[in-house]
Amino acid sequence: MVKYSLKHSGLKKDMLVDAIIKHQEHRDELKSKLVTDNSIEQYHRGTVEYRLPTLIIYRIIRDLWHDDINLNLNTLHLCRNYRWLLSIGLVSKELFKLISSLFTRFELISTYQIYESHRMPDVLAKEIKSHYLNPLSVVKNISHLTLSMEIFKEINNKSKSTSIELGVIFNNVRKLNYSSDLISSSLRKLKLPHSPFSRSFLSILPSDSQVTTFSLAYISLEQINMIGSNFKNITKLILWKINGNAESKLEELLCSPKCNVRTLYFDCRDRFQMLLHRVLPVNQSIETIDVGENLKETFCVASKSSSINRFIFHEHREQSNAYSRIFQPTGYIHIKSKYRKNPGTLFSVGAVMKYAKKIYNVSENTDDNQAIESDYPNLKFLSYVQ
Repeated sequence: MVKYSLKHSGLKKDMLVDAIIKHQEHRDELKSKLVTDNSIEQYHRGTVEYRLPTLIIYRIIRDLWHDDINLNLNTLHLCRNYRWLLSIGLVSKELFKLISSLFTRFELISTYQIYESHRMPDVLAKEIKSHYLNPLSVVKNISHLTLSMEIFKEINNKSKSTSIELGVIFNNVRKLNYSSDLISSSLRKLKLPHSPFSRSFLSILPSDSQVTTFSLAYISLEQINMIGSNFKNITKLILWKINGNAESKLEELLCSPKCNVRTLYFDCRDRFQMLLHRVLPVNQSIETIDVGENLKETFCVASKSSSINRFIFHEHREQSNAYSRIFQPTGYIHIKSKYRKNPGTLFSVGAVMKYAKKIYNVSENTDDNQAIESDYPNLKFLSYVQ
């Protein structure tokens, strides 16, 4: 596929005009194919005689999608759930449009170790692009996109995709995991892996970047410097592994008055625990923290800051005594749990992530703590063994 560039680079006027015309023709061709002359868009939008009112049918489908997809903690069932929910789009053009609007997350991660000839990155990239450019495909409104770096590089190959085609694919994307050097200024969430390709994408954040969530499984001093100019925009920072030479620079950024990080995910083990102990008493912007530890260790770290009112702790099994009021109180309540993949990995399932919210400041007087908790009998207050 030839890319039509508007950069003249010394081209003669007639060649530049010809390039502009071809660019516009290609744009109009895609618009006609996907919108104007797309038969899937041509359906009756008035009242239709179903056995149930259309609004109720819509509500049922949305609730099913929410329960079976968004709230599903067992990823092994996702494929089956997607299959039957997507099949609803075959009932009518109207329901096809609804399913397309709900289908906003797309994930395709593979490694060279499991690639077969028909599953190589270039083949998968071609298939993904064909879905986006197919007027009869339900893939039209992806806002959360997760791809392996190799597949993304193939999609972004300038000799295979035009800028207009890339716009069709990425214009709606708001959260991009495992990306490359093509970043839309509208992107708000960017998550990168610990990858051998990381050094090739140090220009990942352009000067006008508006990224507010930035994640990297392993970060070095070079990459810390790369995000330095954009650090003031970042409100959620996820760094699980930190190279020793990046420690002082990261401390400087987090302690800066311009720091706006409200959520911090951080590996608290070894010497980096001391880094957090220095940062948290100074930083007053961080409100939520995850240090990859259990309840007791996470609470001890959160106690170093007066601004933290939420934290995430990790348990490999359900611990009923976490809600017992005979142990050391934390002043926090359990609000929800999630199963997540281990950071920096593709397939392994990590511990249960439990989210906690602060209700009160723990007092040395046990009676005072119990009196406050008795006012909220329906809340699950967290406690731990000293």
